[in-house]
This record gives sequence, structure tokens and C-alpha cells, in this order.
Amino acid sequence: MRDFIRFLDEFTTYLRVERRFSARTIEEYTLDLRIFNQFLVEQVGSISAKDINLPLLRRYLLFLEDKRANGPALRSRRVSSLRTFFNYLVSEGYLDNNPALRLGKPKKEKKIPVYLTVEECERFISVISTSCTHSLRNTTIIKLLVSTGMRVSEAAGLNLKDIDLTRQEVKVMGKGSKERIIPLTDSITSQLSRYIDSRADIKEEALFLTLVSGRYKRISVATIQDIFRKYSKAAEIKDKHLTPHKLRHTFATLLYQSDVDIVELQQLLGHSSIGTTQIYTHTSADRLKLAVEKMPVKEEQSNYFAD
Repeated sequence: MRDFIRFLDEFTTYLRVERRFSARTIEEYTLDLRIFNQFLVEQVGSISAKDINLPLLRRYLLFLEDKRANGPALRSRRVSSLRTFFNYLVSEGYLDNNPALRLGKPKKEKKIPVYLTVEECERFISVISTSCTHSLRNTTIIKLLVSTGMRVSEAAGLNLKDIDLTRQEVKVMGKGSKERIIPLTDSITSQLSRYIDSRADIKEEALFLTLVSGRYKRISVATIQDIFRKYSKAAEIKDKHLTPHKLRHTFATLLYQSDVDIVELQQLLGHSSIGTTQIYTHTSADRLKLAVEKMPVKEEQSNYFAD
């Protein structure tokens, strides 16, 4: 696309300054748009933004599926990136209309989230070695993820001032710079208190720290993921392909199974749409079996079930 670099630079500045998107979100937009521009260069050649139309965008979706093997979820995200990008070009007067508005999003496959049972959660936490240099920090991170359902990026971004031990709540900055308050249980409040006391002499605003070249710095998402991989292997929880995000699935699923209202669950998770939260309304096979066993009419007691 002609002027692509200039458009992309202006667009990412807009996302950062006006939309207040996170660096990670902006990186995703940038990647999606660079792939689109690569498609244009390889398949079309030099083309003006004004000449991009719906048939060309449909060819791009086929390219993503056939040549890049992108699944429905990733293709859907890349359609969203294009829509936002073209909306920006329209708002700035570079385009008269958005060619991606009528571009349909691929339907995502609905997968039942994988989550840990209560016993598996306890086993997972128990394997964190007390002899480890960062055992208190690591235990606090894992317990916080399990008991609040926050995203790993949200935990990494926490500051000391976000924790209110008196009110037993944590302020979280979620996607799209949306704040939410999550209540804390007595157990995780006590855990956070011990951890905060242990680092009282360190003058850094970040809650969770790591030592880099002799200096304390905010822990990264990658470091938390490394911690998780280490302990999930030690816990020997098989067949669940554990990731940090599955602790979020665990939090949501166990709360829903404890009859927490789905609207309340949406607020705790920071979902902008209740449709996203509805993936946690799945029911396990064991719970289904228990449900049908509550049937008051028993086969052996009634002729209703006779052949």
C-alpha cells in the first residue's frame, strides 16, 4: 500500500496517545497490518488505500487461511485490526469510507475452557519450594492469579498502591485501560501482606519485582510464564497443557459452579461483553451425571420407563 509506513506510524501514535492502548495491543495491531501490507505487495503490487475494496479483502482472508494457516480466532482479530485502521484513515480524511465494514468475521470455534480442580490447585501451589529464593513472591503471584482471575499482564502491571489491605481489594488496569476493583479473600490478603512486608526496604512502585543486573525491576509477563511452567511440571498435572491463563479459567469456572451470577463474573473478569463470559457456563460430565441423578422418578420404581 502506498504511504503504508506513514499511515502505520500515524495510526500507532493515535492508538497510544488517544486510545491509550497498551504496548502489547499496539504490537498486535502493527503485526496484523504489516502482514496485510505484505499480502498487498506480493499479490497486488503498488496500490492506493482508496483502491482497496471488499473483494480484495476477501482474497486476503483466504490468504490468511490457506497460506498462513491462521485459525478462525486469529483471522477474526486481523479483520478487527483492519476495521480499526480503516476507520482511522476515514476519520483523518484519507478515505471516504471503510472497505472492511462489510467484511465478515470468521466464526470462532467454541471450546470448553480447561481448568484445574480444587485438589489440583492445592497441589500446584504446594510444589513451590520454600527454599527457592523467590518462593514467597512466586507463591503470592500464583495464589493471586487463582483467587482473583486476573490476567498475567494485569498481575505484572500491579503497583503497591493498587493493593488496599484494609479494604481487602485490588485495583486492576485491564484491557483498554479499564479499571476494575476485585475483592480479596482473607487468605490472599494475608499472603500479600507477608510479601509486601518482605520487600519493605525496596523503593520500587511495582508490586512484583525481579532482580536484573543488581537492580530491582518490575517482573515481566515472560518471567511469570517461566515460573508457571516450572511449577506446573513439578505438580505433574497431566493432560491439561497448563498455561497461566488456565488459572483465570479455573477462577471463573469454580465460581460459576458455586452459583456466582454471570453478570458478577463478567465484572470480576473485566470482560467488556457478557458473551465472552458465557464460555464459563459449560458443565462438566460429572456435574451432568449428578444433575440427572436428581431425577425424582426412578426407572425401577415406575412403568413409565418400561419398553
